[in-house]
Amino acid sequence: MKNKNILIFGAGGAARAILYALKVLKVNNVYIINRTTKNAVSLAKKFNVESIDLQRVKDVFASIDMLINCSSCGMDTKDIFPFKVDKFKRSLMVYDLIYNKFTPFVKFARASGIKIFTGEGMLAHQGACSFRIWTGIYPNVKVVKKIFEDLK
Repeated sequence: MKNKNILIFGAGGAARAILYALKVLKVNNVYIINRTTKNAVSLAKKFNVESIDLQRVKDVFASIDMLINCSSCGMDTKDIFPFKVDKFKRSLMVYDLIYNKFTPFVKFARASGIKIFTGEGMLAHQGACSFRIWTGIYPNVKVVKKIFEDLK
């Protein structure tokens, strides 16, 4: 992730956690975009990154290495991909924190031949940490991920 350009869609608690991790990983540039621009601006100031509004997403999209969905976009079946995209890197990756829906971000990535990660990995690790807190045992996350695959 070092020296990469990241676009985060969403400005809530999940975005805050992702921003913290990206700062630790020393990514190159982070852009925050949100349907409510003032929320993106506020969070961007706290982490000293750039906020952009939906109309400017084209200005940065061709330079980003990863798009991270930290919003609820996709939880409703009527949700659509939130912005128009003309150009993007062929190496672009999409990470959608939503793990139980076929979201517009997943649809965009699949239609574009882009590598996609969903929130299943995050869910598995969060569950493992919770299980350890309650039982003292840290489960094998690979087994949990395999169970997710088998359920599909």
